[in-house]
Amino acid sequence: MVKSIWLDADPGHDDAVALLLALFGRSSSTHTSPDVHLLGLSTVAGNACGLATWQNAAKLLVAYGADDVERRGGRERERDIALIRGADEPLVQSVRADAAIHGEDGLGGVMGLPALSDPRVQQYLQHSHSRNANGLHTFISHLIALLQERTSKGLAPITIAATGPLTNIAMLLKCAPKHLIRAGVQEIVLMGGAAGCPGNRGPLAEFNILVDPEAASIVFDYDIPVTMAGLNVTHQAIFTPELQATLTAKKSPIRTLLSSAMTFFAQTYETEFDFKCGPPVHDFLVLAYIISPHLFSGPKSSSSDDNGEPARYRVDIERNAHSPAFAATVVDFHDQWRQQHQQQHQQQQQHDETWGKGGRNVRVLQHVDVHGLWSLFFDAVELAEQHQQHQQQHHSKQE
Repeated sequence: MVKSIWLDADPGHDDAVALLLALFGRSSSTHTSPDVHLLGLSTVAGNACGLATWQNAAKLLVAYGADDVERRGGRERERDIALIRGADEPLVQSVRADAAIHGEDGLGGVMGLPALSDPRVQQYLQHSHSRNANGLHTFISHLIALLQERTSKGLAPITIAATGPLTNIAMLLKCAPKHLIRAGVQEIVLMGGAAGCPGNRGPLAEFNILVDPEAASIVFDYDIPVTMAGLNVTHQAIFTPELQATLTAKKSPIRTLLSSAMTFFAQTYETEFDFKCGPPVHDFLVLAYIISPHLFSGPKSSSSDDNGEPARYRVDIERNAHSPAFAATVVDFHDQWRQQHQQQHQQQQQHDETWGKGGRNVRVLQHVDVHGLWSLFFDAVELAEQHQQHQQQHHSKQE
């Protein structure tokens, strides 16, 4: 079954890989078309400023061929992928970016991107900008209209994939009718946090949560399923020199783009964090989980059933700015909260099976089948290459 997704991102080298999967991800190489349908892409300030992440998204969409005719199984259809520039700053905190990791423009060192002046890039930006007097308002209005249309037609709920700070998603949840979110959104899968391990931009804080912890708290406490891919699992997804060699063994524009992105990413991760064996491709795991959740099976909590899903825990965001644990994702692995609040035991029992505030509100990914993960990546690369070949053939016939 093809899953319909909305991607909210701050491109970003690892966001670029996530977008590749959002366009071309498939759970098996025997599938001739993607297992996901990307409905739209919204951007948020994070790895770079809001202007840069928006422009990067447009360049990547063009580089991957998302703006052109898609041919699958003898059919033709135009991709209609909305691009919307969302929040340029967090709800409360001061603006942060991470030029030391991603470069000043967010995609430092990446080769093969179209120029900003490319007419195809400008078409995305002009179309987006014409609806973008207020980015957050545009994003919220568009998503509400999309969910209303889909629920009225009886279409399946969408999955929201969030690979940057959660500002846009939090504001959507605050502004949209609750019944519409519950009917129209199956789950939110996000890259953020660190479950039982150190942070990367604070003692316990992961960058996406640190940028907007207030937004993260809103998302984590909303009463719909939330799945978290934190540093504890993304640091298992290292793009090693061996994987780089496999990627560069063949030549194509897609491989040039991705290999140059991973080369720059590896250099900055070694400089900043002393990663000697390659960078962790964090955001990629969000799409990998959506496409192939079986890759993330692991130990279960007492609240989990036997359906193979990763364990659910109560997760809170530390929002005390004076605490060394500021912006930490505090995961209650051993159900200590219940033990400390025995007088609310009966009420807590009612909350245990609910999502949202007071319950086990987050599914926490802890393990990943690394071999299966990189097979998923290379399958997407191959499908993207096939798509580019089809584009070239189509254009040749037109000429």
